[in-house]
Amino acid sequence: MCGRYKERRLYFILFTNIHLFSAHFDIDKVTKEEIFATVLVGLEYILQFEATQVCGYILILDLSKMSMRILKHWASPAFLYRCVRLIQDCVPCRAKGFHIVNEPFFINIAFNLVKSILTEKIMKRIFFHGNNLKSLHQHIPASILPARLGGEIGPLSSRQHMFGNLSDRENSYEKNEQIQFQERKYNI
Repeated sequence: MCGRYKERRLYFILFTNIHLFSAHFDIDKVTKEEIFATVLVGLEYILQFEATQVCGYILILDLSKMSMRILKHWASPAFLYRCVRLIQDCVPCRAKGFHIVNEPFFINIAFNLVKSILTEKIMKRIFFHGNNLKSLHQHIPASILPARLGGEIGPLSSRQHMFGNLSDRENSYEKNEQIQFQERKYNI
């Protein structure tokens, strides 16, 4: 969803629930690499929009359905490192904010694992709101948020539209799959 705020700038706002991921696959059968590739395809999808290229994106992540089992599956240091590298070094798009809502207490464990490799700029753009939606509204006005986040725009549109668009671009994703990047070493 897109919304104007802060000096009339247009930001692409991504909203996801952790249960959308976990409800559609068996974490014992789907690899971390497949999850990583799915996220990368989603980021490539939003890069096609001029507003995202110019103004960047904001991610709102609802972790209300996050379980310790899912965290243990995803939160290996190597996987978290790859996620940080993706955001900081690989995707040519401005990450303007990461807003985590309804997070359980153990999310701090995973966050503490990656803190040391996050740039100061990214660190300043990460916000934990718990279940305090008023805190979220201090950063993103309710006028551009869905009802489930205390917003005024009603429910989000169907994911089917996005999935259809992703399927239409399958050939370009297969071509991009052949491209590789050189690993940069971080001192952890």
